[in-house]
Amino acid sequence: MVVAAGVGAWWMVRQRPGVPPQAFETRLVSGLQKSNPRTDAKGREDGVSKYVALQLHRAMAAPREAAGFWYTGNWPSREIAEERVLEKCLQFFDEPCALISTDDAVVPPGADGVRSVRDAPRVRYAGLFNPERIPALRQDTLLRADVAAYATLPGPKAAAFHATGILHLATGMPNQRDAEEKALKECNADPVRNSSGGPCYLYAAENRVVLPLRLTMPMTPGAALAAPLPKASPPAAAAAASPSPADKFRAALSTAMESIAPAMSEKGRQTQVGLYHASLTHKAIAVHPPSDSWRMSDWPNEADAEQNTLEACQVRYGDPCILLAVNERIQERPSDGNWRRRSMKRVTYDGRFDVQQIPFLRDATRQRENVLGYGTSGSPKAVAVHPWGRIFIVSNAASQFAAETTALADCNKDFSRNGQDGPCLLYAIENQVVLPKRSTSPMSSP
Repeated sequence: MVVAAGVGAWWMVRQRPGVPPQAFETRLVSGLQKSNPRTDAKGREDGVSKYVALQLHRAMAAPREAAGFWYTGNWPSREIAEERVLEKCLQFFDEPCALISTDDAVVPPGADGVRSVRDAPRVRYAGLFNPERIPALRQDTLLRADVAAYATLPGPKAAAFHATGILHLATGMPNQRDAEEKALKECNADPVRNSSGGPCYLYAAENRVVLPLRLTMPMTPGAALAAPLPKASPPAAAAAASPSPADKFRAALSTAMESIAPAMSEKGRQTQVGLYHASLTHKAIAVHPPSDSWRMSDWPNEADAEQNTLEACQVRYGDPCILLAVNERIQERPSDGNWRRRSMKRVTYDGRFDVQQIPFLRDATRQRENVLGYGTSGSPKAVAVHPWGRIFIVSNAASQFAAETTALADCNKDFSRNGQDGPCLLYAIENQVVLPKRSTSPMSSP
């Protein structure tokens, strides 16, 4: 996907003396192709042509895995343009991006020929609402009266955000769910958002920033789940308060989760139920008694969602988990009342490195050149993984200890994860898979 961040007046031709536009465009197309080869040639060329027409200051960035790139222009300084494009790119593609160009210069790659990805901390911010912590927005949006006053307004209220730099607020609503629904609906209907594609995300619920959760639907349960119906109601009143199918599903999922993980707090359980229901299909959620769960979404089919969720849950918590639901289908409780744990073969595999035996990876990650070629890559080498679906590979290291240390360090420093959900584990030493040993530190001697 090629994403533009400028419309109308932003697309103004502005050339600097002494910078041959054709030579610059050629270098930029080449640099973009090397950093993001999955984007088709025509898309790259069209995007570069539009980028050089943007008013200074401007910048372009691209992810390593996803196909596409982002560019933006007409910022007060080069530094601000760089910061904003990295924020927009990370938010849209859900992975840290590398800077490709600023103004009329192509950013050179590192000594290894690869451009390093850069963090965008404001995209990961999850504290109290503060306009200064909102990513990707222009100053005129941040200075809007409703944005400046949002934190002081009484609830229920919510905010929705899109990487193009739009923010929609809903305040003074009857309840919190209505506020979240209204903010998301108005954001998704914004014509600026429509020009770039991709959904809007919930930015804040009340004064709590929830952007890192990447919610495209309300996180607050409907009234039927939050407040059960009275046991005896007049027929007319009962019909008026009848729960929707979505509310019935969330209530049933919460009940099943409570029976498997009774030590999980009610707030934690309701949060996981809400997040799961808001996730994209195909999705699954697994439970690790007595107090934990793991969910994954946006897989090609139900079977992949089920397998990879159970694998990730087992790696995260150290032993097999119980499948609770796949898409909108909750698993039936066994007749004897004992939920069955499922041990996953790829998690316990300890043979020679085989790319098909690596658990919980997305197809795009599994097809990465360094993953496919690891078996024949130069030694010393090592692999580290995290159940978020992250894999980090080091080859041709100074020593085996250095290879393992670097792979684990790179994995644990992953910008997109920011330390969430436990440490990374060693997956392979040379071509030997060691994941079952659950080592979070180098196994070889210095």
